Amino acid sequence: MDRYVPLPPLPSRVSRLNDLACDLWWSWNPSAREVFRELDYPLWRFTDHNPVLLLHLVAPERLEFAAADPEFLAIYDRAISALDAVRSGSGTWWDSQGAGPGPLAWIAPQFALHQSLPVRATSEGVVAGDLAKEASDLGVPFVGVGLMYPRAYPHQRLNADGWQQEVVEYLDWSDAPISPAAAADGTPHRLAIPIGGSEITAAVWQVRVGRSTIYLLDTDVPENHSWDRALSARSSDRDPDARLRQSILLGVGAVALLDAAGITPAVWQLAGGLAAPVILERLGRLVQDGVTFADACAKVRVSTVFNARVDAPSTKDSFAVASVDRNLAATWPALVPHRAEVLALGHHETARGAVFNAAVLGARKCGAVTVAEEGVHLSSWISAELMRVIASHVGDDWRAWEGDAAAWRGLLTVPDDQVWEIRQRLRGFLFDFMRGRARERWTREQASGGRLVALGTLLEDDALTIGCAPRLAEDGSVETLFKDADRLARIAMAARRPVQFVFAGSVEPTDEGGKHHLQRLFRQTLDPAVGGRIAFLEDYDLHVARLLVQGCDVWLTCSPAGEPSLAAVKAAVNGVPHLGPFNSRRAEGPRWSFENARTLYAVLEEQVVPAFYDRNRLNVPGGWTAIVRETLFSSIPRYAVRRAVLSAASSSRV
Repeated sequence: MDRYVPLPPLPSRVSRLNDLACDLWWSWNPSAREVFRELDYPLWRFTDHNPVLLLHLVAPERLEFAAADPEFLAIYDRAISALDAVRSGSGTWWDSQGAGPGPLAWIAPQFALHQSLPVRATSEGVVAGDLAKEASDLGVPFVGVGLMYPRAYPHQRLNADGWQQEVVEYLDWSDAPISPAAAADGTPHRLAIPIGGSEITAAVWQVRVGRSTIYLLDTDVPENHSWDRALSARSSDRDPDARLRQSILLGVGAVALLDAAGITPAVWQLAGGLAAPVILERLGRLVQDGVTFADACAKVRVSTVFNARVDAPSTKDSFAVASVDRNLAATWPALVPHRAEVLALGHHETARGAVFNAAVLGARKCGAVTVAEEGVHLSSWISAELMRVIASHVGDDWRAWEGDAAAWRGLLTVPDDQVWEIRQRLRGFLFDFMRGRARERWTREQASGGRLVALGTLLEDDALTIGCAPRLAEDGSVETLFKDADRLARIAMAARRPVQFVFAGSVEPTDEGGKHHLQRLFRQTLDPAVGGRIAFLEDYDLHVARLLVQGCDVWLTCSPAGEPSLAAVKAAVNGVPHLGPFNSRRAEGPRWSFENARTLYAVLEEQVVPAFYDRNRLNVPGGWTAIVRETLFSSIPRYAVRRAVLSAASSSRV
């Protein structure tokens, strides 16, 4: 808490600027963002769209001017009025359903919401953040509990040889839209959590997301040992013991926090195996209060839903039975008499013997198990330019019809030239950003010519641009694209119909294998044969992801998976068609890789390139704009995260 300094006082007429800045509702509502743009646009750009930092830096005289400016005050008053309406929940879907028994609790390791609050933005974190935003839009009372990722935020930098290096930024939470959560007596909230025979102290931070509230547990406090201070601020996928401790921290901390706050969820939604100890903590509390173990299991089951990312147990959620057994006595002493039954709940046989799998625990003791479908919060990921088109062809109330496919037929009537103009502008925004990044590297580091080429300085503004953010930590399937270097070079360097590629993605600092995959990918950007038409966009965060999925023309997936990735979904709702994978029957081996490469080249040469470059007399590709319209029409209602929130909210009323 010593690193948190509240925002300074403001002129009384605009005193709620602080309130607006500290509520991430502004991040997906253009009218709220306009307040900070109008207050000081150069500073808004300088702070990377962080209104809290902007208010720390803005000149007092600028605030005084704004407090007396009728035009600014009109924008400000509209935004504050809209924020108050959102928080009240009046007029929302939830309000129309009548009062419910309690809020929806979503327990997840990460909540990735906006670049002004940097976290470990995995796909799971993005999904959790999008769910919180959608719940706010629907008026659903939503409370999330996660871990504070991270106190030291690593930025990705590639050296001249393409090896990933981490430049650590020590974040000042005073400059982020977050505040210490207060206990009942008004003091900063602290939790004491028993893990492995010791007691860990966790500070609690609060994030406001419109009608939703998210609490983050932070062990980086002076009371803890050094190894425990980092527990909530690092990835532990490769350290089973640390991951188990993180899991206990999240599960026990979530139940203890909501109990102390007087919040009784109608339904507990557990996002993956790391959240499964919520079950054990709730069982332990019920048994300690005199409820029989069988009745406690029944009570927990009827009010808990387990949300899996895959339909099979993950090895990341597997722990040694002995490790779980040791923590059972230390953390849940009331369950010790039922030790055998508890350990059986997570029993899972593997090729190496029996383990305790947290996902198996979740599947066995929850009333429902869902395998998450890819979905996004449309207002966060669809470009502002496209939103204006949607409003004119679907209606200003399009958010009310997100899941109704028939309501989106109006998109099929958007004129070709309008579709093409939007796609051109979005590609331009991406390239402007990339060239700005390159300029910064040149100014700050005097980067070499090769590094500047790799950053995309030679990309052509009007060339077919393919985006890709491969999962480098899992495999090297993206290298499929380069199996026939000569053929790829011919495609990229075609005189009148060039093709260019923009890659992005990072790996964990400890993942040496993933770093080697990334290095091999980076070296392709330096190949003179492709003439600078392959680029790598460093430091892939939420802001970069938004620009990339909106600005590319095609989204490429090389990994042999059956469904498009979350990034492909974000691109699709912006009208960007998905390319690949082509042969998921053969998921590994060199033969699959070469077959997939040949298919990819053929699809590019015979279908994608002609459709993009065949133009009418006004230089508009009618065939391509038809693909964009169809992608929008088929993707938006299919991939709106609203369906998942409506389903979860409905279950909380049972």
